[in-house]
Amino acid sequence: MAEVRADIIPGSQRTIQGWTLDAHDQPGKGFSHCTIFARYRSGIMMIFSISAQRRWNVGWLYPSWNLRPGQQIHLRYSIDGGPPAELAAAAKNKTLVAAELPANASLFETMRQGRQMTLFAPGGQLGLSLDGTSMALAELNSCVDRFTRPGSAPAPLPAAPATPSPQASAQGKGAAAPTGGLPLKPGFYVNADTPCGKASFATLWYVDPTGVSIGHQAGTFRKVEKIDPTRYRVTQELVDPRESKPETMTDVYVIVNPTTFRFGEHSGATEARYCPSSSMPEPWRR
Repeated sequence: MAEVRADIIPGSQRTIQGWTLDAHDQPGKGFSHCTIFARYRSGIMMIFSISAQRRWNVGWLYPSWNLRPGQQIHLRYSIDGGPPAELAAAAKNKTLVAAELPANASLFETMRQGRQMTLFAPGGQLGLSLDGTSMALAELNSCVDRFTRPGSAPAPLPAAPATPSPQASAQGKGAAAPTGGLPLKPGFYVNADTPCGKASFATLWYVDPTGVSIGHQAGTFRKVEKIDPTRYRVTQELVDPRESKPETMTDVYVIVNPTTFRFGEHSGATEARYCPSSSMPEPWRR
């Protein structure tokens, strides 16, 4: 979660067991960091990044939050029911918080091998599956190696005094989104000319009561105006989890039925239809 503008390095993006990985550089300065992130049905995204200087960060983007940019937030998290750990985080914008994690090999391994994270955050408790993090975090570390140590073996994971690993226990999942928004069935939507099983970020939408997420961008409603029985003028804030600066857009959504909508009104309008998560490709079958 870099503070300055960084662009995706072409060809670096890939998917690892439900997590999306990409590498970034800063114009004129070279490689900046590698990032992985996953989106959950509750609407929250979890993001990990490791910088060229081997600092690693974790962040969460949740459309239901309404934070003050720059606000200092004290979070707690637990892995697999272990004792909660404190985490000093900062709000990057209204819906994104991020924190630097200590360079601790044991903590890195705990995150990799964990099955469930419980996050005690503004607005309540969130349950987040850690499925796929073992391979995804290992690949995140290797991604940094590829750009900082080309041709060499991957560097070891962050080295520091070990700390006890949490004891495993069962943990429930959490966090329902608030009610409201567009009269559409919550869940994944894909461009109508794309089979559900062939969805990609270029054709993907995610609708919930808090906003419409488009591709990589998580949407949060700011204003929804009903123009007539089928058309809605929607103003929302869109945040790319790899960037800290949000974008505000106003668009017209035409509701064809509760599982189909059109984005735009004219010949260039895009139609999208609902797809059950079980029919989606692996990255979104969560």
